[in-house]
Amino acid sequence: MTTDIEKLEARALAKFVDIKGVAVSGKIAPPSDIRAEVQELKSLVKGATWTAAGGISAFDFSIADKYCVALKMSLSESDAADLLGAGDGPIELVEFGGAVGLFLIDQLKLKPRSQSPEWVEEHIAFPASQGNGVDFAVLRGAIEEFSVFRIRDEQIVRPSKPGASRHVANFILTHHRPLTTAAGLSQKTIDCIREIFLQERSHLLDDNLFTALSSPIPRHAFLELYRTLEFVFVLPRVKALAGSLGLDKAEGELDLIELARACYSQLRWKRVERDSLERLFEEYSRRYLVSFQSLAAQCKPFRSLTPALQSAETEQVRAAVTKFGDKFYALRNQVVHQLWKEEEADCDAADWAALAEFTIGCVKFFYESYLSGPARIRAVNRPGF
Repeated sequence: MTTDIEKLEARALAKFVDIKGVAVSGKIAPPSDIRAEVQELKSLVKGATWTAAGGISAFDFSIADKYCVALKMSLSESDAADLLGAGDGPIELVEFGGAVGLFLIDQLKLKPRSQSPEWVEEHIAFPASQGNGVDFAVLRGAIEEFSVFRIRDEQIVRPSKPGASRHVANFILTHHRPLTTAAGLSQKTIDCIREIFLQERSHLLDDNLFTALSSPIPRHAFLELYRTLEFVFVLPRVKALAGSLGLDKAEGELDLIELARACYSQLRWKRVERDSLERLFEEYSRRYLVSFQSLAAQCKPFRSLTPALQSAETEQVRAAVTKFGDKFYALRNQVVHQLWKEEEADCDAADWAALAEFTIGCVKFFYESYLSGPARIRAVNRPGF
């Protein structure tokens, strides 16, 4: 990763081929304050380069202690408005000088747009061969699009050090409609995923959430969200464990995730998936029974449970929630395992989208109940497990 301006200029120009079929050489016109731009480039702290969903190249870095990420894409006007707001949001779209721009073109391995040899000769090759050189803005416009985003408010969007996490890039890409509409997920699901991204202080769930959001297959989107739900299986039990050991009475903060991790690494404590799911749904239904009723109305495999879920009899509702968990787990198996066709429930794209919406709502409930805010055991007026 060179930061030598002359080498970066040569690499950028050589991406173009002149009218004779020869790679362009020459120079790029220096900016008015070349010293400041070079210093800006030297202050850049490099992170990692990777390929995100949709083949989008990404590179994260920091300048002046501000976390930035460059992405080989541009947001539509409406998507940018969703992400950036009126310009006072936690993330801003920025442009750096030519030195940093050349570095990013190199890092993202950007290619020239489709231009005729005559156009390249007139606008790139000839000016580059002259005394002052080709203007960087012309070169920038002739290269594939890329955007640079900078974190304005780290209290809202929590970045890691450059190279440590893809969290910020994934959050930005949740606003890139070409990626988020493939699986046909509802806007409510998309908004819910974005909300969890903003609360994710440990960056534990974001890869799963983004994979779900960018999946082109609805049932695969559901499965990725189910994997996220699997992650929260441990939270009610580890909270109860902390309470029984009196750890919730200690001063300071107790990190539930670290306690669960220690239980696994030191005691080989493993979750019991089917039982854990039943316990989660029992708790979730006490607060949000309407979510179960809504899914039963929208998703064919659950429709037979509608009368019981709407019953005034508590026992009927509890029995229906248990059966709901059985059907939910069976649909999970239908995606994970190869079944005989006659064993599969009739589930179309709309059904999977409704199932995804229910699942992310459940994840959000438990995430906010146990992990949002300070990482401590908080008093919750619900029976423990």
